[in-house]
Amino acid sequence: MTGGLRAVAPDFEDLLLGFAFADVWARTVLPLRERALIRLGALTALGAPATATRANIDSALRAGLSQEEVSEAILQTLPYAGFPHAISALEILRELAESPPVGTDPST
Repeated sequence: MTGGLRAVAPDFEDLLLGFAFADVWARTVLPLRERALIRLGALTALGAPATATRANIDSALRAGLSQEEVSEAILQTLPYAGFPHAISALEILRELAESPPVGTDPST
């Protein structure tokens, strides 16, 4: 996700990993599923770049949310984020649903 940025901002990845992953996402007051839903809502409402949205949808699915729950979380942003942002997020969910899970051989 951030590999190409090191050339122009050498410390960016360390700051991202340190703050987002170590400081914020590692907090345990809310269960992982709820944290994943909150991230999806925020990213959808902000119209986040596809790479960030894709990574967080994948993370939510790996955290145990169903495609239906992820879809519903995105739909819940409609009154606040609008249709364009929700459509973008739903398109990413569709792409992930249509692609084979990571680590599987699509030819089998």
